[in-house]
Amino acid sequence: MKKISLLTARHLPNLSPDDALLFNYLKSESDWEVDIIIWSEFNPNNFSGDALIIRSVWDYPDHIEQFQKLLHDCQQRKIKVFNPIATIQTNMNKSYLFELQKKFGIKIPQSLTLSPSNYNLEQAIKDLAEEAVLKPIISAAGKNTFRLKSQDVLPQYLQLLKSGDQRTYIVQEFIPEILDGEISVISFGANPSHAILKRPKKGEFRVQSDHGGTVHPYHIDPVLEKEVLKLKPDTQSLLYSRSDWVYSKNQYHLMELELFEPELFFRFCPDAPARMKKCLSELL
Repeated sequence: MKKISLLTARHLPNLSPDDALLFNYLKSESDWEVDIIIWSEFNPNNFSGDALIIRSVWDYPDHIEQFQKLLHDCQQRKIKVFNPIATIQTNMNKSYLFELQKKFGIKIPQSLTLSPSNYNLEQAIKDLAEEAVLKPIISAAGKNTFRLKSQDVLPQYLQLLKSGDQRTYIVQEFIPEILDGEISVISFGANPSHAILKRPKKGEFRVQSDHGGTVHPYHIDPVLEKEVLKLKPDTQSLLYSRSDWVYSKNQYHLMELELFEPELFFRFCPDAPARMKKCLSELL
């Protein structure tokens, strides 16, 4: 009997609706015991299960030090966490995009970072694109994400610093095709399972449902599958991943590779919970 716990946020005590589908499937399996734990109330010293799966912990950016401590404590207790803690710690910071571009030749939006110690990059920002997106390098759900003319990026960042926000931000060229939608490919291990198209509402560029975005089934074409499989060296040993893509200028651009708390859209693929369980069984 395997005992698995799914971590969630305080405001989602029964998991997100999608993760609830996964939970109910795992619970129905006779060889599995499954429960739900609110991450901010979790004490690793009291954990006696086989593994933790980090799922809808979507409030973690507001409590980043507490979340980091939880990861550290789990590591000290040698608790098996999916995805692994080292992967999570790297993936929390969007600078991983630069590494993926370098390692695998994957196209990403032109990007640079602004930090409290290095923000005098006015010309570099203007050279990046006429229009840009500014967002925290550690963020979730599109919070503090701005679409701006390039000349307005630095004033906006300085205003954030003045207001007490001392985080590093990433500046990316705005890819207009995102207005037609962003494609999310969900994989278990390195194997693509299913995909969805997230469309922003009219007048918005953020595709998250929190900002009025809608979600639609999507077929993974061979060109996109080839791009996803370029990530195989980094994803084949993981339980799950979600890669987000936009097609622009005759090629796919990787917007994000989410490795520890993305929505996995089980409702669009009835077979997905079984695929995830199979992958988890192999990893355990």
